[in-house]
Amino acid sequence: AAAAYGHPAVVLYLLQAGADTKARHADGRSALQMAKKEAAKPATADAASASTKDHAGCVRALTAAMREAEATEKAAEKALEAKGRREQRERKEAEAAREREQAARRREAERAADEARRAADAAALEEQRRRCERGRRRGL
Repeated sequence: AAAAYGHPAVVLYLLQAGADTKARHADGRSALQMAKKEAAKPATADAASASTKDHAGCVRALTAAMREAEATEKAAEKALEAKGRREQRERKEAEAAREREQAARRREAERAADEARRAADAAALEEQRRRCERGRRRGL
């Protein structure tokens, strides 16, 4: 109503108090639309009321507040996008770390298996050598 009646000081006070610039009147018009409509009307002959009304000032205040709100909204969207990219990068880094850890575990398991095979081969060779040695002793 302050915008419709041309009171920019009240409009500024309401905006500073957190008034929603996108709010609508019962007839569906926003405060900016009401102020623009009144500002577009030709000046009336009633000089007393005309000097206290500043619809153009209301339009300026509301327009500035809407631009600021849009800028804040865009900044918030950019921050959310950056956060999303950062979280995605962190997920990728965590996945890469898990993959590196799994690869290290596989390599360690392969090394242990190779060592066990070498030990088994060495034991089999030692057993074969002993048999050969026993056979030689018996043959002599």
